[in-house]
Amino acid sequence: MVDIVTRINNVVNGFVWGPFGLALLFCTGLWLSIRTGFFQFRRMGYWLRHTIGAIFTNKDVTAHTSKEDMAISQFQSCLLYTSPSPRDGLLSRMPSSA
Repeated sequence: MVDIVTRINNVVNGFVWGPFGLALLFCTGLWLSIRTGFFQFRRMGYWLRHTIGAIFTNKDVTAHTSKEDMAISQFQSCLLYTSPSPRDGLLSRMPSSA
């Protein structure tokens, strides 16, 4: 049974990650980029200003919240999410069962 699943998986992987699948993926991305006027490049400055740039320019993003608020800032949330946990592997970010 495992051999059958492995063979089917190899055939599917060969199709998806083969030349045809990668060409289809590339052409779809190129087509969508052309249709949207390369939106991802035209608005990159806006995205950077309002995400990463806001950490350095907007003090409300990194300010510690009051004790009554019982919330954490966006920056603290980012640090908490990216910090390693003793139960997780270094690259694993999947929730672990307690």
